[in-house]
Amino acid sequence: MYYLRLPRGIPANLKISIVLLILIVLVGTAGFQILEGVDSITSLYWTIVTVTTIGYGDVVPHTMGGRIFSIIIIISGVSVALYTFTAAMAFSVEGQLKTIMGVSKMQEKINQTKDHVIVCGYGKVGKNIVSTLIKEKIPFVVIEKDTAAVEILARNNLLHVVGDATYNETLDMAGTSRGKVLISCLSNDADNLYVIIEAKEMNPKIHLILRASRPESVKRFLKLGADKVILPEEAGANQMAGAAKEYF
Repeated sequence: MYYLRLPRGIPANLKISIVLLILIVLVGTAGFQILEGVDSITSLYWTIVTVTTIGYGDVVPHTMGGRIFSIIIIISGVSVALYTFTAAMAFSVEGQLKTIMGVSKMQEKINQTKDHVIVCGYGKVGKNIVSTLIKEKIPFVVIEKDTAAVEILARNNLLHVVGDATYNETLDMAGTSRGKVLISCLSNDADNLYVIIEAKEMNPKIHLILRASRPESVKRFLKLGADKVILPEEAGANQMAGAAKEYF
């Protein structure tokens, strides 16, 4: 059985008004078709024009029943349409305000955080790092620009900054100047390079742990001030080889 299902999060009054508006359009379409003897498309057109009070001048019921029915549609349809529009606008504005207030509260919490870890990137590696930090009860702030990843962070109430970690402003919002460690696990070595430069300029005492995709990037990162550079593939290979060694 199929039925109309509206998205979650919509207020009950708005849901009811939307359903009523749809019912009025359906009833109006059927009513004009029966009373005026016109086709379904014309009936739908007449109903929409009547409810929206556009009034092109071509909607003129010819029968007495059609005119009475038109009056009912005008009174009920216009009222419900106006209420729906007002409720939708209020819901939209309220949602925007909540988003703005949510970001403001998040930034306020970040501004009070110090001696924390800044995690640049919330991909597969970043998620595992965050899980470990949570278990160890180490304070952290995540920098991420991907919308899907940001939604996960927000849903779990994790401190985060939406933006590009290679930008000075983004690192500043994450409290890099007050941080103790910065872990950059971005997939692009060039991006990690920018993170080193910007972070060290902002906080010379911060410890930098970076991910590298290529072996030749390791020396470059260390030369620029990185404390540790990890090659995930190499680390994984060493770990598996170590596990195999136990059987010999």
